Amino acid sequence: MPGRGLSSISDQMMKTDRPRQRARPSGRRLAAGAAGVVVVAALALLVLLRQPLDVGATVKLPDWLEQYVRRDEVAYSAHAALGAALEALRYPPEAVGLQWLKAAAHAWRAAEIERLGAGLAGTRRRSGDPDRVDAALCRYIIGGGTYGQRAAMARAEMRCEPHG
Repeated sequence: MPGRGLSSISDQMMKTDRPRQRARPSGRRLAAGAAGVVVVAALALLVLLRQPLDVGATVKLPDWLEQYVRRDEVAYSAHAALGAALEALRYPPEAVGLQWLKAAAHAWRAAEIERLGAGLAGTRRRSGDPDRVDAALCRYIIGGGTYGQRAAMARAEMRCEPHG
């Protein structure tokens, strides 16, 4: 009965040679992987932000993303949070100040402008050389800036006239 032996071997091979299904990653593994990507991206961003960086002027975003990030409420929140984080981490005043000014470009409420002006004033004081900070930041203020930027700059006693 040689045929019977081959049949059972063939049956056995088919049972063990089936393609294996990949185990789906657990929720924890997915969350850990996502957290890892976020941490790496955040660290890369923090390294880049050591100097003033105007991403909008140098990076072309997809149209759908561009429309979203240009909305005042989104841009204000993002730049204000980044300015506060960079200040807390004691980043260079020019890098921090640029975030305050970018947030101010999207601010319309008096409380927002007051907060940004106070942040900018604190950053200038911390620098030890407010004139140097003003000179570095004034080149980003095109045409005198927006109402929010002018108001925040006035609150911070920032001057662009001698530098612009």
